[in-house]
Amino acid sequence: MGRRTRMILIAIAAVICVCVGVLITFSVITAVNVKNEPLTVDQIVQSLKENTDFPQRVDPATTFDNVKAEPSAIHYFYTLDEGFWQNTTQTQIRESVMQGLCVDEASKEMLDSGIDLKYTYKLGGTDDTWDFEYTKGYCP
Repeated sequence: MGRRTRMILIAIAAVICVCVGVLITFSVITAVNVKNEPLTVDQIVQSLKENTDFPQRVDPATTFDNVKAEPSAIHYFYTLDEGFWQNTTQTQIRESVMQGLCVDEASKEMLDSGIDLKYTYKLGGTDDTWDFEYTKGYCP
């Protein structure tokens, strides 16, 4: 597989992961927040867990494994298939996730409201992870 093809696949996979997590989160927030009051991270994550079957395959190389509430953060957990992550770098995935977050209005709204977004990518076939955290002010 050529470098350009790998870069395109990396960008597509990261954006899909971000979009799946954010779309599920946003749809849950919209459905649960009938009083139009701010929801807590715990409420958002609880609703996500109630409305998502884990694990969930989001693309040919990535599985959405879980989501957890942390103090002021939503933490998403994914697994990257062994054949995929071996052809990429942590920096490439981090930048692709960031680009996906920063073009998605729902993600930007969550970050601007003080809800941090954390991502852990387990590297298939190992116990290693790549961990990323995005906070308020991260996106222009």
